[in-house]
Amino acid sequence: MPMKVLRRRAPLRSRTGWSRPVTFTVGLVLTQTLSLAGSESGARTDPAKSEGVSASAQGTEAQAENTSASSETHLTPEQWFEGGKETLNNWIEFAFGGLLTRGNQAEAQSRHQLRDGLFGGIQDLHDQTEVAKNTAVTLDGRALFDAHDYRLSVAVSREDAWYLRLHAAQSRLWSGPTGGGYAPEGRWYTFSEGEDWGLDRTELGIEAGVHPKGLPHAHFRYLHRTREGYRDATTWGMAHASTGNPSRVLGVAPALYDMDESVDRFELDVTHRIRKTDVGLGLRYEGGDLEHTRKVFEYPDEPVERKLTDRQGTRYDLLSVHAWSETWLRKNLFFSTGYLYANLDSDFDGSRIYGTDFGVGYVPGYPLGYTSLGGGAQQREHVMNANLLYQPHVHWVLIPSIRVQRLDADADSQGWGTQGRAGTRFSAQSERALLDVRERLELRYTGLTNWIFHATGDWTQGEGSLEEVGGLSLVGGTGVAPVRRDTDDSRLFQKYSVGVRWYSASWLSVEVGGYYKRHRYEYDHGLDSTANNSLNRYPAYLTYQRFDTWDGHAGLTLRPLAKVTLISRYEFQHSTVQTRPDAASGLSDVESALLTSHILQQSLGFTPWSRLTLQGSWTRVWSEVETPAAAVTRALLASENNYWLAQLQAICVLDDRTDLSTIWFYYRADNFEDFWADGLPLGVAAKEHGFMASCTRRLSARLRLTLRYGYVHHRDETFGQSRNYEAHWVASSMQYRF
Repeated sequence: MPMKVLRRRAPLRSRTGWSRPVTFTVGLVLTQTLSLAGSESGARTDPAKSEGVSASAQGTEAQAENTSASSETHLTPEQWFEGGKETLNNWIEFAFGGLLTRGNQAEAQSRHQLRDGLFGGIQDLHDQTEVAKNTAVTLDGRALFDAHDYRLSVAVSREDAWYLRLHAAQSRLWSGPTGGGYAPEGRWYTFSEGEDWGLDRTELGIEAGVHPKGLPHAHFRYLHRTREGYRDATTWGMAHASTGNPSRVLGVAPALYDMDESVDRFELDVTHRIRKTDVGLGLRYEGGDLEHTRKVFEYPDEPVERKLTDRQGTRYDLLSVHAWSETWLRKNLFFSTGYLYANLDSDFDGSRIYGTDFGVGYVPGYPLGYTSLGGGAQQREHVMNANLLYQPHVHWVLIPSIRVQRLDADADSQGWGTQGRAGTRFSAQSERALLDVRERLELRYTGLTNWIFHATGDWTQGEGSLEEVGGLSLVGGTGVAPVRRDTDDSRLFQKYSVGVRWYSASWLSVEVGGYYKRHRYEYDHGLDSTANNSLNRYPAYLTYQRFDTWDGHAGLTLRPLAKVTLISRYEFQHSTVQTRPDAASGLSDVESALLTSHILQQSLGFTPWSRLTLQGSWTRVWSEVETPAAAVTRALLASENNYWLAQLQAICVLDDRTDLSTIWFYYRADNFEDFWADGLPLGVAAKEHGFMASCTRRLSARLRLTLRYGYVHHRDETFGQSRNYEAHWVASSMQYRF
């Protein structure tokens, strides 16, 4: 697919007007409503007239017809909802509609995962037919044209004997081709518009199983999955921040991933019950071919403009086997265990080339990159777990468990480093070993009336080693020198949580709980060829890191009236990061990060009468991350993630055949600080509100019509209003049950 590039653009919306008309959609909705309602009302029989005609001498056949019409008219609300007195388990639903955007079309598609424009087709299809005694054929499908949304499944099953299922699906993950920009000069960058950016995903599969009574049950599945297309990347390219200050560079130029993946997976599971014990054995094989190309547009619209193509290809084979068992040793004692072995073998290749266009060969004269990258990696993993559920008393439950994981991996690579017209060969090897043991104990107590107590302890001890040799080489005195490192590491994770719930009355319940969590890492660098002031000293630069988190929460559920429910919740979280560098650095321990969060939630449910339900919720979050760098430079200020969200919803049953649902929401985040003079602002400032409504009308026991409308208004201050948009969504669907 050819790649087009658009230079910098104005900071406001990317399109000047409504993208496409929806006259056809609205007209179709109105036509469906009027025609269906008219035909239904014209065909409906007046009960009183039916009685008179049948009593007068129209014969047995006319009497039966009028009796049937009268009984359908007098269906109960439950029968109208379920499809009449007859159980209707099959249906087909047609849908037509469209997304209408004004502003940044790509942003709207990415956020709502809907294609701009019209769509239509079969939204849902289900048909189950019994073709023989205890044998059924089931068909499920979906086909929405211009929405890249298709699904088809056909299954044949015989009760308590076997089944066979074939399925295929296609969907699209929409993506935006935008990057960042420089607000003081009103410059914002994006790839060309006018194309639908997204990742197309397909899946083909077959499943089969046999489950005869008294014999082992077997299940087989094969899946073929692909992903192809474009996905936005967050690692942007370089651009000069200001034409008046060309020495200042910011990473704001747009980038994307061009992806082409193919994966085949085979699964086989066998299960059997031997007396009181269930056992199982499973085999997995997966083979993949992944091609990822990151395309970065650097220094757009400048004399030094260039394009970076970073290609990464991977082919792998993954084989795993697992076994498990579950058994009740006693009436109050349950034991389960499992084991997994997995072997991963992969090969990779790639290149990193700067040039005048994407996908070109290496051209001397451009910055440091590499070509002819090749190598491989292997990984072997063993996992074992055992779990016990013990109930020593009717009010006590104890659940201890243990998990052991062993992982060994090694990798090697080689390639050709480039810089101008010079170049040199490089190679690297590494080996990694990990051993983790995790223990967990959970306690529950219900001995006090209307009280539930629970506590959990979680511990993990781990150790490992890492050996690294080689790496990218210096080319013409530029780049990163090869390294030689041997590092031993140890880990200790622990988490303790407690909680209690009290049902003090039928209209009041209270919940209180919290946890403490610590993750500790220690590194012993037995060998390190790099100095502590080198550019690639991490991770040998660190010898100790500790992450501590305190969390507490409280909840209240209150029902002051039979028709009113209030739910309140508050959570507080405090986290610190302690870091110790190598003594040779001359630096001491430091609290490298401090995270504080407050979360407040409130919801209200009100049912003023049986046909109307009102619900509202409100969430407020205060969250901030502080680092010592904030006291030194404004380029790294404290990071804030403060926002609030409100929502109101109403569900109304207008009559026995008509339901109406509406919802309104509002989101606001205001964390953007304009310090372009010091660095790249990354705080989020956005505002969004919207409204959605749907109406469902049951025209008959078999036919129902649904109309939907949605509106979203989005404003993004972080990107200088360049990602603003308004979106209208209109759709209608008609379901027929049979």
